[in-house]
Amino acid sequence: VNIFLSALLTIAPLIIKAIVDQVIAQKQLDLLPFYLGLLLLVTGGRAAATWFYSYGQSKLGQLVMTDVRAALYRKLLALPYSFYDKEQTGRLMSRISSDVESTRIFLSQILVESTSHFFTIILTGIVFIQQDALLAVIAIVPVLISGLGMYYAHQVLTQPWQQQHERIAKMSATLQDSLSGIKVVKAFAQEDQARGKFDEVQQAVRLGSLGISDAWSKRWAIIGSLPRFMQLGLILVGGYQVMDGEITLGTLVAILNLSLLLMGA
Repeated sequence: VNIFLSALLTIAPLIIKAIVDQVIAQKQLDLLPFYLGLLLLVTGGRAAATWFYSYGQSKLGQLVMTDVRAALYRKLLALPYSFYDKEQTGRLMSRISSDVESTRIFLSQILVESTSHFFTIILTGIVFIQQDALLAVIAIVPVLISGLGMYYAHQVLTQPWQQQHERIAKMSATLQDSLSGIKVVKAFAQEDQARGKFDEVQQAVRLGSLGISDAWSKRWAIIGSLPRFMQLGLILVGGYQVMDGEITLGTLVAILNLSLLLMGA
């Protein structure tokens, strides 16, 4: 489905190119129904492929969550009493919840979408080169740099994300301990102490989240801007090529549409 969807995404700009060059520029109006029908067919195919892709992605995620939860639960049942003497119930519940969710996101979203983006970039790159090699370089190089920057940003933020998971687990453990012993807390009038302890771990989670968000936003402000400059370069260089007769207006229109696919990938 990923390959089929990526192929359909790259076909649409070529149909638009044909409409601009043949129907509009050469005034071959008799070809318009054919190209519009073809474009409608491609659009319908894209809609169907997108539905299968989204449903399959969701189904994979749910299957992963079910299997991993079951495996973790079996593991917890097999662990000895000594393990539970050292671990807090709330922390275990939080780790199981967050770790399973992280696994689901990686397999059903990051891995699947990365595969889809890979095919889209490869097929779009091939079509780009067929249209114009210079414009292909202008388009692909910034996207590759942006991709490497994203990978580096994820690597840098891996440890802060892991630390944040630990903070969330600690907060959940604190809340669970407080609620499970609420009778004791009230009996000894320890509400203020319990509130202060929870506020402390909650503040740590808040600051950790803000720190990760700040670090990611700064990197994204730079990385995410590269494809925008790429499109500006395509318009400038491609515009001159159209005026010099090196490429057709339809080719430039197709290339700009293809650049949107690269930016989305």
